[in-house]
Amino acid sequence: MSLSCSNLSTLRTNRLQVDEVTWQRRQHVARRSVLCFNRAGGRWLETSVQSTAGRPLSVQLGAASSAKPPAEVQESDVQGAMLEPSVANKNWVRLIAVSAAVLAAARFSPAYLSSKALGFVHLLAFGTFLGTNLWTTFVAGLTMFKNLPRQTFGKLQSKLFPKYFALLSTSTAICLGTIAFAPGSKLPQSQLTALGIALSTTVLNWLYVEPANTKLMFERYALENDRGARDEARIAQLKKDFGKWHGLSSVLNLAGLCGILAHGWWLGSRLTLVTV
Repeated sequence: MSLSCSNLSTLRTNRLQVDEVTWQRRQHVARRSVLCFNRAGGRWLETSVQSTAGRPLSVQLGAASSAKPPAEVQESDVQGAMLEPSVANKNWVRLIAVSAAVLAAARFSPAYLSSKALGFVHLLAFGTFLGTNLWTTFVAGLTMFKNLPRQTFGKLQSKLFPKYFALLSTSTAICLGTIAFAPGSKLPQSQLTALGIALSTTVLNWLYVEPANTKLMFERYALENDRGARDEARIAQLKKDFGKWHGLSSVLNLAGLCGILAHGWWLGSRLTLVTV
């Protein structure tokens, strides 16, 4: 059994002098000494933890140090991103690389991708886009909006939307690839236009509009949650700007849905339902 630095945060006191806190234990414990820093009474206190086999475990809080912990234990050193990802580690770059490999295989190695396999993959991608868009736009989003606190809903959507637009972009790219690069196929201009609209609007939402919208939302939340004087004028402006970007995002999402529905009509016209 051990006592970590995080456990010491519960030992709060408003006095600068603390004699000793002991914790009796019966198990054999090897001798150890840990130096950490504990937030107590609004000041940082040096904390020493020592234990010896067969003896009580003692925690001693020394005199108050500076208002902030030393540089070696700053929160910025143990939290946050490990490093700034390079371009090669971006998901959209990985998506392009994988898509290019699949498209090249479909174009130059038709023996490994039969027409039936391409048709199945195409329908799977089409169904993924259509189902995900319809569910998110008309069911899940409205249900969460009506039943969650506003800020909770916004924070949840900020995590879901990047994945949502990434999935739709991938599905549309697969639809284009399986048809445009299939051996001997010739995609009508109307379908290139429909799928192109669906892909371009979704990628634009994914990489530009949604991040800008989310940034405005969190800036507004920070001002609303500020315990000091609220900048009502700035909050009102952020609300107005957020409404514009959210409206643009909704229009782009609707345009993508219309594009994929137009492609669905074209697919349906080539299906023959036979009742046996």
